[in-house]
Amino acid sequence: MKGNPLSRLVYIAILVLLTAGALFTAQKYPALHDTDVNTLGFLGFWLTLYGLIVAICEIVRNGSVAHQMARVAEASHNRLKRQMEHHEVQACIEIINSALSDLYNKKAVSVIFITRIKQGYISSFSKAGIPDRYRENLNILNSYEHLVQSRVLKTKTNPNYAGSQYPKPNPGAPDNPYRLTIDTLKRMQDDLLMHSASKNEYIGDPA
Repeated sequence: MKGNPLSRLVYIAILVLLTAGALFTAQKYPALHDTDVNTLGFLGFWLTLYGLIVAICEIVRNGSVAHQMARVAEASHNRLKRQMEHHEVQACIEIINSALSDLYNKKAVSVIFITRIKQGYISSFSKAGIPDRYRENLNILNSYEHLVQSRVLKTKTNPNYAGSQYPKPNPGAPDNPYRLTIDTLKRMQDDLLMHSASKNEYIGDPA
């Protein structure tokens, strides 16, 4: 008999109990085995009962094993999913870093990069877990895209120039003309980092 030693012991115990029950029944009711036909039926009943009990035990045991395997598979799937999400977040953060580097140098960022940042940012958050300024961040990037595209269509030049993010000169504007976009990208970067840390159950040291 193959299988877990504990299972074998259980089956042996069941066999012993059924054998004892069969012997007790045979002594108490001799008519159950007074002929060959009755004897065959009597033995067949107890063998069938034993087989039925073993089958039920196997179904229960295999069901438990299948449930455990399903849980392991689900855990592996979730772990792989978190790794893929982490990779996507890291890729988005790298693009943000590159964009910030250009903006700090007062160079406009390609619309393709801005679109990729928005894509990674949107895909990282569900409706129930969006950051406080989620919509504002996207609106600012949309405004930036519109401004860059408008200038490209108007001037037919490369958008990598040092120009103000604001349509008209503003005496109260910050020194860097892209300060609004810089602050937005840094805020989005913080959102992504916190989201990634929470997904991986990491709590940073207090500052």
